[in-house]
Amino acid sequence: MPKEALRSTLNSDGALLATYRWKANTPKANLLVLHGMSQHAGRYAEFANHLCSNNIDVFAHDHRGHGDTDPEQPRGFFGSKNGWDLVLKDVQTHIEEIQKHSDAPLFILGHSMGSFIAQEALIRYGSQLSGALLSGSGGPLDLLGQIGRYVARIEKLKSGPLGISKILNQNAFEEYNKIFAPIRTQSDWLTRDHKIVDEHLADPKTGFDCTNQLWIDFLDGIHLASNPKRIKSIPNECPILIFSGSKDPVGKETRGLRALMSRYAEAGIEHINYLFYSEGRHEMLNETNREEVFEDIVNWIFAQLS
Repeated sequence: MPKEALRSTLNSDGALLATYRWKANTPKANLLVLHGMSQHAGRYAEFANHLCSNNIDVFAHDHRGHGDTDPEQPRGFFGSKNGWDLVLKDVQTHIEEIQKHSDAPLFILGHSMGSFIAQEALIRYGSQLSGALLSGSGGPLDLLGQIGRYVARIEKLKSGPLGISKILNQNAFEEYNKIFAPIRTQSDWLTRDHKIVDEHLADPKTGFDCTNQLWIDFLDGIHLASNPKRIKSIPNECPILIFSGSKDPVGKETRGLRALMSRYAEAGIEHINYLFYSEGRHEMLNETNREEVFEDIVNWIFAQLS
């Protein structure tokens, strides 16, 4: 029978984070999940339950501007200043809270936007982690991504930090969907599972547009996390698993991920593993073959413990 998450709150540098824990009976490891843009931690319940049944405790929190974290604050907004740093501070606060109560090895898993947060967390807090898993991730910004950083600033000048840009929100995701034509919905690029797509579209806490300031913070954050000199701060012995659908447009159908793996290898990181699932789309944890993915993740985590 699926377990309900134990819900709580955690004070972190001015924010009251909504936190979640799916508790295993005899935990051998801990996993902190960092969710993606315009979604929330509750979307990982099925995955978390699978890990719990395999003796892995799963933790998560809703990022600022998402889910139930400080719901009176603007949605899709990290903060007026240093938003990326605030989100990373939240990750550090949650890491410290988990480790305060458990000596079990701690891994982080970031999906999509959360995977780029995880990339930066590896640089800042890698010595506190036993490994990291990157889902639906991408590599260094290409030319369009770099242009996006400037477009976001122009959009902020036009409509302010809380403004909503059609160029940044709708156009980007429409491009992701194009390779799956003919499309059934505007979110077909997420997964081949129609039920999951429909649940995503019906969920009032997912799929919302993000503010100009969040886009600035996010794109600048990707640029920062892929800096070769900064990547050298990741402990060489920290294992990393990169997993993705072969058709995920965020990872440029694995091309961007291969570029990221090259940077990690050049920095001296010794244990880089990858799993690319044929025909899979952006959310492998919600794909039609997700049970296979769940098992692969469990096996990888326990391989790091042995």
